[in-house]
Amino acid sequence: IVQRAVDQAGDIIEITLNENGEIVGEELVGNVGSLPVEEEYVDEEGRMVSRVRDESGNAIEQVFDDEGNRIGLRTV
Repeated sequence: IVQRAVDQAGDIIEITLNENGEIVGEELVGNVGSLPVEEEYVDEEGRMVSRVRDESGNAIEQVFDDEGNRIGLRTV
């Protein structure tokens, strides 16, 4: 079983699990900062949100504060 996760630094990590659900491997496969922006919008709290999509088709949103600092990441 292979899953992908995004850490708070924006690194995209591919995690390999065995049949018991135990982690048997991890590999850094990219960073959301290097992906092309698909959409940008301002959310209901007035923060800039930037949506990117990885090569597997997963959408990831980066949330920024007023000064342009990334304050959160979420998959959608």
